[in-house]
Amino acid sequence: MVYYFAVASIFIAPQLAQMESIFQYLQQVNGLYSVPIIGIFLLGITTKHVPALAAKIGMIVGISFYSFFSFINIKDVIPFFANTDGDLHWLHGYFISFLASIGVMLIIGHLAPKTKEEIAISEEKTPAPVDMTPWPLAKKVSVGIFGATVAIYLVLTWAAG
Repeated sequence: MVYYFAVASIFIAPQLAQMESIFQYLQQVNGLYSVPIIGIFLLGITTKHVPALAAKIGMIVGISFYSFFSFINIKDVIPFFANTDGDLHWLHGYFISFLASIGVMLIIGHLAPKTKEEIAISEEKTPAPVDMTPWPLAKKVSVGIFGATVAIYLVLTWAAG
C-alpha cells in the first residue's frame, strides 16, 4: 500500500510545484465532492421520491461539471460572471455544477421515483438507542455562549485599538 502512495506522490508532486497556492488547489479538490454532496443532502431533506440511483448519478454529474469548471479556464465571459482576469468566476462554476447535479437527480426522481414501499421503509421511526430528552438548560446556555462570544469580540476589538 505504501508503494501505491509513493508512486502517486511521484506523479502529483510536480503538479503541486506549479501551483501558486497548494491551499487553493486543495480547496478546489474538496469542491469536487462537496458540490454534489450538498445537493444530495438538500434533496434528501426536501423530497421523498428521489432514489439512491439518482444520488449516485448526481454525484458523478456534479464531480464532472465541477472538474470542468475548476480545472479548465473559461475565458471572455460576460463581465457579471467574470473574475478580475475575465475568466468565469469559480463561484459561478460551483453554482452551475450544483444546478446540474440537482437537475439530474430531480429528472431521475421524476422518471424512476421510489416506490411507495421504499418511501414507507424510509419513513419508519426506530427508537433511539439513548435517551433523547432535551436538556432543560440548553436555551439558557446557548444564550450565555452567544453573549460571551459577543463580549469577547467587543473586548478584543476595543483592546486592538
